Amino acid sequence: MQARYEAAALLTLALTGSAGDPAQAHRWSALMPHVTAFSRHRFTGEDIVSLSILWGKVGMFFAVAGDERHKEYLDRFFRRNEAQADVGPVLPLFEAAVAERRRVLGPDHLDTLSARVDLLALHERAGRAGRAVPSVKQLLSDCVRALGADHFFTLDMYQDLGNICKEAGDTDLALELFQRGAADYRRFGKEDHLFAQVLNVEMAAAYRDSGALHLAEELLAAAEADLRRTRGGHDLFTLLAVANRALAQLAAGDPTQVSGTLETAVSDSARSLGEVHSMTRWLREIRAAARKSAS
Repeated sequence: MQARYEAAALLTLALTGSAGDPAQAHRWSALMPHVTAFSRHRFTGEDIVSLSILWGKVGMFFAVAGDERHKEYLDRFFRRNEAQADVGPVLPLFEAAVAERRRVLGPDHLDTLSARVDLLALHERAGRAGRAVPSVKQLLSDCVRALGADHFFTLDMYQDLGNICKEAGDTDLALELFQRGAADYRRFGKEDHLFAQVLNVEMAAAYRDSGALHLAEELLAAAEADLRRTRGGHDLFTLLAVANRALAQLAAGDPTQVSGTLETAVSDSARSLGEVHSMTRWLREIRAAARKSAS
C-alpha cells in the first residue's frame, strides 16, 4: 500500500502548474499514459482522500482539453468525501517535496509553488483546512511576485486557495479571493476560460453559504448561461451550476421554482455522465430535498 501512496504522490507532484495553462499542456500530456495506467489499479476507500488531488488535476486537464475522460476522473474526485480522511502515509512525501524543491529550485520556481499548493490542499482534504489558512495570502503573494498576476497558475490559485478558506470556515477571505480572481480573469481577457467559469460558480456558492441568497442566485444564473454557451447544457460543469443554483433557490424557500429544472438536470446528467456518477446522485439528492420541501 505504501508503494501505491508513493506512486500517487509522485504523479501528483509531477503535474506542476495549472491544468488550464497551455504552456504546461505538453508536459501534462506526457504524463497522462502513466496516470491512466496507475488508475487501473483497484483502490480502497482509504485511498480516496490521498488520491483526490491527483484525480482533480487530471480531471480538469482532460476537461480543458475536451477529453471525455474528465467525467471519470472528476467522478473519482467528487467521491473524496465518501471516505475517512487519512493522509498520514502521504503527508511526509509532500512535505519532503516542498523542502527539496526549495533547496534545489528555489522558493520562486513554479514547481516549488505548485508543491506548496498541493501540500495545503492535502491538509484541506484531511479536514485540516484551518492549518492551511495562515499560509494562503503569503502563497498567493509569492505567486503574483514570482510568476505575475496574469500567469495561469496565479489565476488558478484564487479558486484553489479560496476553497481551502471556505472549508476552514473563513468565508470572508474565501469571497475576497474569489472576487479578486474573477476580476483578474476579466482584466486579462480570460473570462471565458473554463477555470474562470468554475470560479464564478464557487464564488456564488460561497455567497449562498454566507446568506446572500439573491446575489448568489443572480451570479449562478449568469454562470449557468455562460457554461451553456461555451460547453452545452449536458456538460458536467453546466450541471454543477444548475445544482448550486437549485440549492440557492431552495435556501430562499422556493422549492416549486426548481422542480422542473431539476427533473431535466437529473435526466441530462444520467444520459451524459451515467446513472451512478457523483453529479447524477447529487442532483437526485437535491431533487428529493425539493420534493420534500414542497410537500
